[in-house]
Amino acid sequence: MLQKVFYDTKRTFICMTLWAGGNVLDRTLEMGFAEEDAVIVMQDHVLDALDHIHSRGLIHCAVEPANIYLVSDAPISGDFNHAVLGGLQRAKTQVLNVEPNPGDLNYVSPELVGRFSKSVGIGPEADMWSVGATLYLMLSGCTPFSMKGNAELQEKIKAADVRFTSPFWDLNSRLAKDFIRCVG
Repeated sequence: MLQKVFYDTKRTFICMTLWAGGNVLDRTLEMGFAEEDAVIVMQDHVLDALDHIHSRGLIHCAVEPANIYLVSDAPISGDFNHAVLGGLQRAKTQVLNVEPNPGDLNYVSPELVGRFSKSVGIGPEADMWSVGATLYLMLSGCTPFSMKGNAELQEKIKAADVRFTSPFWDLNSRLAKDFIRCVG
């Protein structure tokens, strides 16, 4: 929950309640992956938050596991954990004037990769791509693209060449894979 807001001449600082469960990135790295039922519940909260943001003409531009906080430190399950989406929200027109790659490159949409964003513009679909990349990590324990360097990673993201490799995806449903394909 929001506790206090501070401003300086160029920035806004938001103080929020500490979420005892940490973030999804740390929890996924600790566990390896999360059960599909639990991921559905958590992502439902994230999608609700994004719907709220998008309906007000904003986009998040940094949807990634490090910005999704868990209310509880209990094991991830569909019954007990609720997710809270943190991070920066920007007006659609502001995004083109910010850093070249907002957020962790593994979760950045093709529209936001490098200078590519200046030529095509962006909208809520950029956040949805990031939701898909986040789901990919949560369900498999690995990022959608395993590349040796940023240039190769950027090219794979621009090509949107997402693959569901064994053994990481053997336990996940076709529906989960189809959802990730649809939002990407």
